Amino acid sequence: MAVDRLPAQLAGRISLSETVGEVLMALLSIGGLLFLRDTAWFTAADGARIAVLDPGFSTSWLPVLVALLLSLAVNLVVVHLVGRWTMPLAASHAMLQLAMGVAVIVPALSGSLIDPRLAAQLGWPGLASSDGPAMLILAAGVTLVTAWEIFDAFRRALRARAVAVATEARRRDRWIPSPSRPESRPAGSSVVRGWSIGRSIA
Repeated sequence: MAVDRLPAQLAGRISLSETVGEVLMALLSIGGLLFLRDTAWFTAADGARIAVLDPGFSTSWLPVLVALLLSLAVNLVVVHLVGRWTMPLAASHAMLQLAMGVAVIVPALSGSLIDPRLAAQLGWPGLASSDGPAMLILAAGVTLVTAWEIFDAFRRALRARAVAVATEARRRDRWIPSPSRPESRPAGSSVVRGWSIGRSIA
């Protein structure tokens, strides 16, 4: 199979459908976070609303996370417009993924992601605890996803660069004649040359 005819994913490119899907996922994640922030599941004895997210997380980490998700969506659109993954784009993607991972793992392991009042209302105090199984599993899952996203971006950038180099080499070989190969001559040129030599001898 020719390198310039490889599927988009094998060639390190990001297709339009993939770009739309990734951007929609980022926007849905933002909507989900805002929903968890604004939706009151229970009401405390003093009448205060009890949402899923801790109030401290909603006022500090949440705006940062929303900005990072928007930046990630923009970066993916740029990748699509460029036509393929490049090392600088993969590096920016990696930094955004790392920052998002930190924005989730740090509050999760510090007990400031889930509102403790919600955990108490659910009868599961350990849900919001920093050393509880829920937060430890969440932190491990985010770490694995972040590592895969970074690895995949650089893998596709390296593959795209290799395909670009191979494609350029094939184009040079196609249009630049090799010194080791005899230059092509029009059909019948040897016959014409022999006839001319014969006439001169005669």
